[in-house]
Amino acid sequence: MLERPTEDTALTRLVADGAQVVTAYHMLRDGTVLSDADGGNLPRVEAVGDDASINAMGHLAEALAEVGAGTIRLNHSSDPKTFDKERGIKKLYALDNPLVATFGLPNAATEEDAQ
Repeated sequence: MLERPTEDTALTRLVADGAQVVTAYHMLRDGTVLSDADGGNLPRVEAVGDDASINAMGHLAEALAEVGAGTIRLNHSSDPKTFDKERGIKKLYALDNPLVATFGLPNAATEEDAQ
């Protein structure tokens, strides 16, 4: 829920009083709710780890630097494997989307593929 922090609302009062803030994501595809470690004790919520964004922040900084330098990286057909191996993300719903896959690039042949 988004609130304007300058307005006096029930949520802004709770936060000002020290209420615990939990980051959570509702997955529309399967109805799962994922949260950081602080949401692990909530009913029907799956906690994904201590800080859901800790590993993403470094990658985000790199991606933003590339965009700032004029480099735009497009999706490749191997992205699901890359995200699993390098970032620990097992399921990428966007990459399962046929429309997204349509605009993805094929992978360049690697030395492993040649052998």
